[in-house]
Amino acid sequence: MSSIAIKTTSAPALFGNKSGRWSRRFIYSAGIILLITGVAKVVSVFGHDAVLRKPDPILGMRFDHLLFLVGLVELAVALVCFRSRNQTLALALVSALSINFLGYRTGLWMIHWAGYCHCLGTLTDAIHLSPQQAARLSGAAFVYLITGSFYFIGLSWLAHRKARGGSNFAHAGISSDASRCRG
Repeated sequence: MSSIAIKTTSAPALFGNKSGRWSRRFIYSAGIILLITGVAKVVSVFGHDAVLRKPDPILGMRFDHLLFLVGLVELAVALVCFRSRNQTLALALVSALSINFLGYRTGLWMIHWAGYCHCLGTLTDAIHLSPQQAARLSGAAFVYLITGSFYFIGLSWLAHRKARGGSNFAHAGISSDASRCRG
């Protein structure tokens, strides 16, 4: 019986040096953030706030169902961040989740949604945060996740490009001078 050697490719300039360590640290910290927010969402579903049974203004489903699903997705991505050796996969999942958060927040902003009346209770009461503090904290976490994931994906892309000899035009038989032509 013969064995087949499987060669994995990675960006040698990124994952073998200081940038690779920083990338791994970012992925681990993103996993911690997603673990905390995922657990908070799943736990909040078991609360008794009336707002949980209200429909979400963007997707139309009940908040408790939405929070549960998003919490599970965050926990799954956190697990990948902690367990996967594939940094590109972890970064891609964090960036995809961040893009979805951006789309959702943009949708809320576009419909000028101010939230439900505070008389219905808030999901932040359980952890003793005001809605404004929670919004600032989640906004900071979102900015960290989206900028960090795109930064390290960009570094990885540049490292792969450099490892392949620079430009894709060279592989197509086009000189690098032609690749700079704008007209």
